[in-house]
Amino acid sequence: NLVLGRLEADIFPHLGSDDIDAIEPPRLLEVIRKIEARDALEMAKRVKNHCSEIFQYGIAEGKCQHDSAAEIQRALKKPRPKKHMAAVSPSEFPTLVARMHAYDGDELTKLALVFTLITMVRTQETRFASIDEFENLDGQEPLWRLSPERMKMTREHLVPLPHQAVTIINRLREKS
Repeated sequence: NLVLGRLEADIFPHLGSDDIDAIEPPRLLEVIRKIEARDALEMAKRVKNHCSEIFQYGIAEGKCQHDSAAEIQRALKKPRPKKHMAAVSPSEFPTLVARMHAYDGDELTKLALVFTLITMVRTQETRFASIDEFENLDGQEPLWRLSPERMKMTREHLVPLPHQAVTIINRLREKS
């Protein structure tokens, strides 16, 4: 579990043996700032939010009186705004596709670009795909089944795979 892993790495070594009601905002902020010091500002925010959930549960169970994580929100560093690539206009799309096919760099990069384009998934879904997510690759209706956890959703995300995508998957399997 990612949440538990984050807590075990960043919170428990510093606060894990403390009574939850004794953890004051300045002490929690000190620990969260260690995460910020790694330039992991989004991670610091997530860990702070996980801590807040623990404090909220503690309040409901009568184990603590306040949510120290909520009290440090304004003291956290703000993440830099994300710089997204500009959208490709419809008129530029044929040029993009032609350039992708003409790309003579690493074959893995080219295959990943084309696979992402034809499946219309986010780049991270392509980057972290595993072979056990693909079904029926030799059949009539090949499918990519992404778990709810991977998609940050409440249900599975199903991606029907065109034959071009199956060809790419098979090529990647040959390479590995």
